[in-house]
Order: sequence, then C-alpha cells, then structure tokens
Amino acid sequence: MTTDEAVAHYGSKIKLARALGCSPSAISLWGNRIPPLRQHQIQNLTRGALALDPDLCPILEQSSDTQERFAPGPVGSVCPSSTAQASS
Repeated sequence: MTTDEAVAHYGSKIKLARALGCSPSAISLWGNRIPPLRQHQIQNLTRGALALDPDLCPILEQSSDTQERFAPGPVGSVCPSSTAQASS
C-alpha cells in the first residue's frame, strides 16, 4: 500500500494519523512509501482492506520471525515482544 491509498481509505491524513496514534506531520515524512511496520499496523487496523506491499515492504518478506520479535503495543506502537526479551 502507498500513503495515498491509506489516506484515501481513512478520508484524510488527520484521520489516518489518529488511527495510528501519530501526528499528520509524521505521515508527511513518509512520502508515498509507508514504513514496513506501519504498513503491517494499517493492514491489521483495516482487517486486510489495505494489504502490505512486499515490494514496498521487503523487510517483512526477508524475516519470518518479525512477528515474533515485534508485537503491537498500545496505540499501535511497536515494542519488543516478551519472547524476544526472554531470549536475550
């Protein structure tokens, strides 16, 4: 997905920012390429209506254990999961 697609889905950059728990200016910094973990977050929030694009999000394709290492936290933040901390 692109930033334009996500903004269109939510209706405005402000509404997208609220859904993600960030500022509209943070979204402006993305350009049209949404960071990989934000793409994953948007995919979850939209229940798949917007799907992450493997070409724009190669890091999630390369690492099969990404979901094990990172778990969504409150307001969509990304925090190391407890399993990753336990193995450290």
